[in-house]
Amino acid sequence: MATLLLGADPVKEGVWKAFADHFQNPLLFFSPKDSEQDAEHWVYVCRIHSLLLNENRFLIVMVRRPSIQNDPATPRHLRDLPWHILQTRHVENPDKYRFLQTTHRYDGTASRACQQPIERIESTREWTRYACATLPPLAIFLLHQRKTVDEYANRGSVRLALETYRTIVELRDTDYSDCTVSARATVPSHYSIL
Repeated sequence: MATLLLGADPVKEGVWKAFADHFQNPLLFFSPKDSEQDAEHWVYVCRIHSLLLNENRFLIVMVRRPSIQNDPATPRHLRDLPWHILQTRHVENPDKYRFLQTTHRYDGTASRACQQPIERIESTREWTRYACATLPPLAIFLLHQRKTVDEYANRGSVRLALETYRTIVELRDTDYSDCTVSARATVPSHYSIL
């Protein structure tokens, strides 16, 4: 596991394991175009199965470049990627990911960590930010489709947020457990690759 190689803190290791368990450890593929657009991260992608034919769902993770020491273009399982940003997204134009030759299926059974409750901290017309008291380094952003401030509920769970496929999860280096409604945050600029 990459987490053991990096000697990361136990909280991050637990988060990486929980998300890998939730998605049943998919194989992700290096995205050269997205990685070219971001000087700080390597980008890995996998297509997620959907019962709706017109729905293009993807799991996208962004790994800080120094974290991958050997060939970044090698496909990797989620458990082996020490991600900084994880996204579940609907993609309107999936042609940029036509290099993906497989679709990952998972049953949506959440790991215990992904069942944790989240609470709304702040909302704008573009996004709603949530915090998880039991996983303080996570900042969870749900991107708005209707562009209204109250598009999402005040409370939910990590799993429900992931299943919207309009989600950005940032694994922060700092403990943000003291966030309040007045705390200011911005959506990580990394979502703009889509």
